[in-house]
This record gives sequence, C-alpha cells and structure tokens, in this order.
Amino acid sequence: MSIDRPAVAPAPFRLNLEEAVRAIFKDPHWLKKLALGALFSFLGLFIFGSIIVQGYLLAYGERVTRAEPYPLPEWEEYGELLRKGFLGFVVAIVYALPLALVGFLIALISLPLIVAANASGASANTVGWLVFLPLCGGFALFVPLLFLAIFIVPAAHAQLILHQHDLAAAFRFGVVFGLIRRHLGQYLLMTVLVFVASAFLSQIGQFACFVGVFATTFIAQLFQYHLLGQFCWYERVVRGAASQQPALP
Repeated sequence: MSIDRPAVAPAPFRLNLEEAVRAIFKDPHWLKKLALGALFSFLGLFIFGSIIVQGYLLAYGERVTRAEPYPLPEWEEYGELLRKGFLGFVVAIVYALPLALVGFLIALISLPLIVAANASGASANTVGWLVFLPLCGGFALFVPLLFLAIFIVPAAHAQLILHQHDLAAAFRFGVVFGLIRRHLGQYLLMTVLVFVASAFLSQIGQFACFVGVFATTFIAQLFQYHLLGQFCWYERVVRGAASQQPALP
C-alpha cells in the first residue's frame, strides 16, 4: 500500500532580467558571436539569414533551459541551425495565417466593388471610399491579430525547446496557452520588456554604423530568448520535479 504525497506547489516563477543581459556579454567570445549574429541578421534580408538566426536563437533558448554557464552557442553545425530555424519559421508563419486571411478578405471584398464602380462610371471619390471602408475594417482586425501572433509565437517556440523540436508540440494549443496562463504576469512582462528593449536598442543602432543596426536587433532577440529559456527551465526543472514526487510507502 502506498500513500500519495500531498502536492507541493512549486515556487512562483520570476524572470531574472539581470542574467538575461549578463549572459550575452560574459561569454569569452561574445564579440565574435555577436558580429556573426549581426552578419546573419543582415543576410536575413534574403530569408536564408533569418532562418539561421532563428535556429541560433532556439539553440540559445535550449542552452539557457539546461542552465549552461555560457549559453551563447557556437556558430557551427549550420545544418542543425537551419533545421531548427526552419521549424521556428514554420511555427511563426502558421500562427500568422489569420493575418494573411484578413488581407485576402480585404482584397476579396474591395476588388469586385472597385471593378463594379469603375464599370458604372463612378467618380474617383466614390471609388476611394469603396477602398477606404474595407481597409478600415481590415485594419481593425489586422492590428489585434498581429499583436496576438507576436504574443503567442514565443510560447509556441518554447514548446519546440521543451520537446526536442517536435513541430507538433508547437501546435498543441492547450499546452501553448497553458504556459501563458500559468505565468501570465511574467509572460506579459517579458513581452513588454522585449518591446522596450527592441525600441531602445534600435535607437542606439541608428547612431551606430550600418552593421550596428543588425547587431542591436540581434541583441534584443538574444534578450528575448534568454527570458524564454528561463520559462522553459522552470517548466522542465521546477514544475517537472513537483509533478514527479514519489509516493510514500
């Protein structure tokens, strides 16, 4: 006969902002790694670079989850970075599909109206209103959906980190939203901090050289994925341990 131990609630999760900043610069080779990150961010203009950077960020989040002392990965095994980055890219695209649907609906509504108005000899002012009204309605849908996608995608990427890049895990919506719900306050804080850091660093980048813009963007992304790795560490280590308490004999 065994008696189950009473459930012990794990300590509440708190973001470690200082470590998210320090981890980037304490690596002995941080300058070289940031320079390569800036280079691949620049190559992101050609998609290929964006996928490599996304893979690197996910690898960084994995190393934070494992509490590596120097979590910045080496720029090597590019095939693996491409694989991870492609999966992260697919996740982001799928969660952004409602945005594409809104754009398609705007075009679907606007174009027949414009064609009909032109065929009937309507004035340019009338045609302008026919374009303006669907655009306003679409914009009212597009902006909330855009922010929702930006808000959710990190939680979906966290599932890739936690489940060895199993693509299906990123679309288990109950699990994705469960992570957000459990840590809503800290997750909102992460979202706000990343937005502020990105805006602040982009201003610094504008005063730096051309490469500086891409370097500061990359630093903001590293900051975000360190915070995301902290969520994953908590989910795996703290919550995982709390859910696996042995029964008393």
